[in-house]
Amino acid sequence: MTLSLGKRLREFRDAKGYTLLELSERSGVSRSMLSQMERDEKNPTIQVLWQIAAALETKVSHLIGETEEKEAIVIRKEQAQQVFDQATGCQRTLLSPAFPSKGIEFLRCILPPGKSTGTLPAHE
Repeated sequence: MTLSLGKRLREFRDAKGYTLLELSERSGVSRSMLSQMERDEKNPTIQVLWQIAAALETKVSHLIGETEEKEAIVIRKEQAQQVFDQATGCQRTLLSPAFPSKGIEFLRCILPPGKSTGTLPAHE
């Protein structure tokens, strides 16, 4: 069973041992707003959610129920694959690993002013 944002907020607050007043003082969010959120009567803005997460020393993603940690893949500048097209002057840098199964890749393209990349083959 998935808990609502209000229920998760209450669990995080209880785990820290904070009263509504203490969380209000730590987060800068009014006690009444916190109470309404815990009762699922109000939905916070991202800014308010960030303030609450910071006060609870957690991540916004944890407050909204995302608990799976994602693997970060880092490609250093000197390791990035680069292709330079002599004809157009376009420099393409692969910013991420290729994910053929997902049909996605992230490229940075630098094209000199007044130049064209020409026709590129279609991607999925």
